[in-house]
Amino acid sequence: MITVERFIEGIESIYREKPEYKSGHDGSDGYCDCIGMPRGALKREGVTGIKNMNGTNTAARKTIVGLSKIESAAQLCLGDVVLKVRDKDDPNMQLPDKFRKGGSEYDPTWGETNFTHIGTVTGVDPLEITHMTSPTAKKDTSLGRWEYAGWLPWVEREQEEEDPPWDEDQQIDFPPLLSIRKEVTGDERYEISHLARHYAALNASPSSDPAQGAAENH
Repeated sequence: MITVERFIEGIESIYREKPEYKSGHDGSDGYCDCIGMPRGALKREGVTGIKNMNGTNTAARKTIVGLSKIESAAQLCLGDVVLKVRDKDDPNMQLPDKFRKGGSEYDPTWGETNFTHIGTVTGVDPLEITHMTSPTAKKDTSLGRWEYAGWLPWVEREQEEEDPPWDEDQQIDFPPLLSIRKEVTGDERYEISHLARHYAALNASPSSDPAQGAAENH
């Protein structure tokens, strides 16, 4: 398992080298294809035991985790992989027979969906999708025809941190003068109260410098 940052660095290193598009390669010899870019990035970052990453249809059906259709770029996270699809009988890239109904690798979950291209989300704000195409690698800045997204099982997926639940009895102290306390009342009002005793104690301190005290108390 590697971090998202390492995975993206692997993708970017292949992109910087500008390999020539050639089927069946992963960027290690000056050539690369679309599925070879994420596969090669994993290899560069030391991942071993990579399986079912030799074609987009195979990866979509057997490897990519959480693969689902997306409606907007807001659904994407750094390090996600995104896919394009074509009609199963597209003359330029037909769905292989083994993935069709009755074929040896037919998967009823995806039926005869023809996954034909893969890229990696290397930026989310602004959007950046890095992918290998002919004649060489490129970056997309809009969702365009990218229709599905998921993540690879060797990469730690970036998750948005959730705020901790609010404790109704929580007391928040802002020294030295103010305290904000959430009242557990019907209309959920907030009360701001001056801590007069603390203020008086501060002013009564014989070691306090008046000028310094004025600066600290504002």
